[in-house]
Amino acid sequence: MLTTMLSLQGTMFILLAAGFVLQRAGLMGDAVRKGCTDFLIDLFLPCSILVSFNIELTGDVLRTCAAVLGFYVLMNALFWVVGKVLWRKAGDRESVLRNGTLCSNASFMGLPFCEGMFGAQGMLFGSVALIPVYVLMFSVGLAMFTPIKGREAVKKVLTHPCVIAVALGFVLMAAPFELPAFAMSAVERLSACTTPVSMLVIGAMLASSRKVNLRDGVLWGYCALRLLGLPLLVLGCALALGLPAVETGVCVLLAAMPMASTSALLAEKYGGNAQFASHAVFVSTLLAMASLPLVSVVLDAVL
Repeated sequence: MLTTMLSLQGTMFILLAAGFVLQRAGLMGDAVRKGCTDFLIDLFLPCSILVSFNIELTGDVLRTCAAVLGFYVLMNALFWVVGKVLWRKAGDRESVLRNGTLCSNASFMGLPFCEGMFGAQGMLFGSVALIPVYVLMFSVGLAMFTPIKGREAVKKVLTHPCVIAVALGFVLMAAPFELPAFAMSAVERLSACTTPVSMLVIGAMLASSRKVNLRDGVLWGYCALRLLGLPLLVLGCALALGLPAVETGVCVLLAAMPMASTSALLAEKYGGNAQFASHAVFVSTLLAMASLPLVSVVLDAVL
């Protein structure tokens, strides 16, 4: 697993560096980055999810997906408690830290890693595990910055392209027919864009980040929690509950992702500490390049 992770890390780093250079060269400005992000969320990621569901629907698959879903609901409840307890005295940073503890960059960066490490099965389990993340992102996560009506949260969740793709994936798995070969080929080609585009966008985001205060103890504490503490918590719970190896690996990888860029966007939009949020996204994303191989070593030793 470590060799696979290091190889994947090398590929991701080159793609990330390319995005960084494009941003600094003025070839990937805000408008281009926003367009790439929209393509990623609205098209490429949903296609990746659909491809991962291109397997035979069996009782074992359904039971495994249900187990992964239930487990990650429990983990997100624990993340919420951890954030509530640890950051209650963080002042104007509290909303950013709590949101960043609850919501990681799992869909944007985590799913490509899950697919790279565990193939289509990793993407399938990862997509199912992220259902509660989408629900919390547009309800509890958003409410940390501003009041939100229940109806609005439900609408955002149900119309999220990735949630729609998961639902459609289950329909296609259960259907007595398969998509025509040319249609499936088109979906697979769009799916292949997920990893390169996501890394280019993240690299561009890093290049546009403001100067970071590297003496900020709260920032380093958050990164340690986000990148090492939470994945170890997930691993411990998965082992205690007897979750199978692949499902455990997927859930741990998702938990090991850096702060979601949405935390910075929400802070900017609703008057939170946007500067600290952008620094946390920047530093945690860079450190993830080093922490993910460590997580892989632990998974190798335990699973």
